[in-house]
This record gives sequence, C-alpha cells and structure tokens, in this order.
Amino acid sequence: MLQRHAPLDGLLGFSQGASVANLLAAQAESGQGVPFSFVVHLCPPSPGWVSQCPELFASKLSMHSLHVSGTQDPRPQLPLANLYEDPVTLLHSDGHKPIPAKSSEEADSI
Repeated sequence: MLQRHAPLDGLLGFSQGASVANLLAAQAESGQGVPFSFVVHLCPPSPGWVSQCPELFASKLSMHSLHVSGTQDPRPQLPLANLYEDPVTLLHSDGHKPIPAKSSEEADSI
C-alpha cells in the first residue's frame, strides 16, 4: 500500500496507528520498507514490536520523530520516545486525544 503512494514525506499515527507507524519507521530505516523522513506518534500504546522484531530495534532510530501524549491518558506517557535518537516530545493535560480539548492554548501549541 505505501509503495503505491511513494514517495512519502512522513507518517502520522494515532493510538494503534502510531504503533504501526513505529514499525514502518523501523522498517524504513533498515531498508526493508518504503523510505520516509519523519514520523508523528499521537497517544501510542507501549511498543510490542520491539520484542516481536528485535532486529529492527537493535539501535535507536535516527528518523525525526514527534511524540504526543496526554497526562490523563490511561496508557503510559510517550512510550515510543526512547526508541529514537533525538525525539521531540509534548505532553498535554487531556486524555487519549491527539489534540487536547480542555485548553485552546495547549491545542495551539500542538
């Protein structure tokens, strides 16, 4: 599917989609997938791919990455950030939402 839409600039994933975007980023960096230059992870779950595909995560990913989580989200905060060399991270005061609804100032910052 991605090959059909290549070239790609980057990927954005929310929740489980962020988990898939993480796997696709690791595949792209290893040369096993369609290349792209950045990834945005919005409220991702904890990474299951690391134990399922350890060869893809043997070293930190150098791809540019943005990680957004809510402090009221029941999932762990920023669970994928440690898989990247230089992640940019943002926390907002809302729950499992890509853009917080509680504060327009916070929403504008994202």
